[in-house]
Amino acid sequence: MIKIKKIEKVIIVILVALTIIRVGIALRNPTHILQVEGLDDNLFYIHTDGIIHGKWLGDYEYGTLSKRISFPIFIAICYELMIPYNLGLMILNISSAILICLAFKKKINKWFLYLIYLLLIFSPTGFTTLISQRSYRNAILPYGVLYVFSVFIGMYLRKEEPVKNIIPWSIIGCITFPFFWHIKEDSIWVLPFIIVINFLFIINLLLTNKKDKKELIKKFVLIFLPFISLLIINIIISYLNYSYYGVFLISDKGDGEFGRMISNMYKIEDEEKSDDIWISKKMLNDLSKVSPTFNTLQPEIVNNAAWLNEDGEVLGDLIIWKIRYIMTNAGYFENAVKVQEFSREVNQDIEKAFKDGTLKKNNNKIYISSQMRGLTIKEIFDYFPKTIQMMDKVSNYEGCGISINTTNTGDPNKIQYIQSVLGVITKDKGDLQDVSHRSEKVSNLIVDGFKKASFIINILAIIGYLLYTIKMVTELISKKFEKLDIWFSITGIILSALVACLELVLFLDYLPDKLISRYRAFFAAGIFPLIQLFKYVSIYMLIMIIVNFVKAKIVQRKQKNIDIKS
Repeated sequence: MIKIKKIEKVIIVILVALTIIRVGIALRNPTHILQVEGLDDNLFYIHTDGIIHGKWLGDYEYGTLSKRISFPIFIAICYELMIPYNLGLMILNISSAILICLAFKKKINKWFLYLIYLLLIFSPTGFTTLISQRSYRNAILPYGVLYVFSVFIGMYLRKEEPVKNIIPWSIIGCITFPFFWHIKEDSIWVLPFIIVINFLFIINLLLTNKKDKKELIKKFVLIFLPFISLLIINIIISYLNYSYYGVFLISDKGDGEFGRMISNMYKIEDEEKSDDIWISKKMLNDLSKVSPTFNTLQPEIVNNAAWLNEDGEVLGDLIIWKIRYIMTNAGYFENAVKVQEFSREVNQDIEKAFKDGTLKKNNNKIYISSQMRGLTIKEIFDYFPKTIQMMDKVSNYEGCGISINTTNTGDPNKIQYIQSVLGVITKDKGDLQDVSHRSEKVSNLIVDGFKKASFIINILAIIGYLLYTIKMVTELISKKFEKLDIWFSITGIILSALVACLELVLFLDYLPDKLISRYRAFFAAGIFPLIQLFKYVSIYMLIMIIVNFVKAKIVQRKQKNIDIKS
């Protein structure tokens, strides 16, 4: 026992040393400031500047309320605490890895959890130009995903324990769930996992806590506290937006009358358009005929060449930005209230036209999101091969790796200011001999190691999951339920990755394959940690199956020798 404790102390010292090295690499790698990206990186710089100076998200313009606020708030917190942006990322990285390990502590051996911790903090997502080096919201997405899954798995795996053991997880969930939810606009993809795992939690409570109603009520409250916290945060954000911009909503792109207007526009029938055109010229022309309000944009629609392809159409969701841009030129984005008033009038015209038949409505499709084109069930199933392919690419870390040769873009004075706010090393043109060459080499060696090992790791994970599933089913027949909890957890993780990949494939399908390949890692930032978790836990299950099998054989052999002797 004493020897084991000494070994564990040595391992912990090694873990701490490797963690320090990981932080050092992060601080050495340059951050790329893309101030020229007006609707992406620079929009968040503006939001951060507004928050720091007590002006909420800054002066209103057509991008102000288009994106969620967790990322600029994260930067503002780092700034106020005088923490460099890269160090802030590492705090998220390390804390999320610790949290997921603690969540599985009841089911996975601590020695293997130490390994999982290291594999997560050295994950290739933290060494990827388009994720970790770009000061954009996708940099914090992998850690936000781990936070959410940690919290709900942590509560679920402690469902039969005293209330005091669940309270910390619920409290952490009250912070991390809203944080994750407001990183991006499409966070709804995690709900199937959360709903199912909470449903299993509730079923277990109802079956095992029939007599102790007080305990039952307390656990029910703890399960739903993160949702209550999210609701409160949503109200606070909406109130701040109302106070500064006059509209009580979170986003004027996906919510409110503008979001409903885009959703209605997607439903206008056009049998001639291709799948990569979500709103065609014909749909816009048909809408102009039935909506006098929308018709005021018609000259801009005809003459404005922004985002047009060679056929004069706008691909995918770029049409949303095109419409916002046109509305801006027409004066409707003068303030947020005016945007809602314009959109409300157009909605009334569309819905009236749908009702009286002057505008044909497409009722044959499913609208998964208000910000995505409609799909038939057949189309959704047809995308599954691409979804599996996407998962395969992500599992092999395609697109990961860093580069110090990517330079900052935009106004030099603004870049200098952003650099001071972030407190980071940045790469400027002509600066080829900077201190980051060594960290770049080390970072890419780590990524290459993950890539080279991914094939065998993936095979072992699949074998482990299948064998564990078979073992679990055979034990269920014998009314043994010990393996059920961990199986539900890892199955939920991989199915969530599948849902996220499907959403990604559906959303990006209008882009050419070359562009998707180039930006796959960027878009899949939140999927990497889920696939990693599934692989590591599945391999642990495989190891346990092998170990238990060997132990059983040894016991049988010993018993056989005893029988022979007797």
